[in-house]
Amino acid sequence: MIKDFHGVKVAILVNDKILMHLRDNKTGLFNANMWDFIGGGREGEESPQECAIREIQEEIGITVTPDLFIWEKIYPAQMDPNQKAVFMVAIMPDGYDKKIILTEGQKWDLFDQETFFEKKDVIPALKIRFNDYLEEK
Repeated sequence: MIKDFHGVKVAILVNDKILMHLRDNKTGLFNANMWDFIGGGREGEESPQECAIREIQEEIGITVTPDLFIWEKIYPAQMDPNQKAVFMVAIMPDGYDKKIILTEGQKWDLFDQETFFEKKDVIPALKIRFNDYLEEK
């Protein structure tokens, strides 16, 4: 288990679609007004899964369990490439998307893979990381 990381991002799959949220459009916000995966900074000594579970609960109000995570890989953090970040993929059970209560960002949506890769307002690093998952699965 990785012990030294800055934060996590989680690609959540719902019926083969990718759950994303549109970041707030605030001056000075990193990747403002871009489509992003759920995630954020590590708190305390959290493991990557603990961090991801907390961030999912905080950002969309969904409680997930560790068994839903199917893939993870370490990358340079987006804001500071000298730090490590963990990118994860999780599969959400049917119906969970009906329970989403967005607490961060402007809105959320589900995208098929083709739309995800074509969208110009998806954070570019996320396309690379999700493609890595697709190539390795």
